Amino acid sequence: MSRYETLLDEERKIQELMEGVSLDFDDALQYYVAKTENLTLVTLDANFARVKDIKVISPNDITI
Repeated sequence: MSRYETLLDEERKIQELMEGVSLDFDDALQYYVAKTENLTLVTLDANFARVKDIKVISPNDITI
């Protein structure tokens, strides 16, 4: 497991992203990290349904 710590400059970028992707700060933070690190976002949050430039899946979509 790893941890991603945002810098103040990144948090400013996230704040700007909030309006562009219509997400609150917490969701915009997750979006930013997923996009920056080329990650798949696993969430039940319906707000991410409108985000098209990152991969978003439901926990139900995970196969082990």
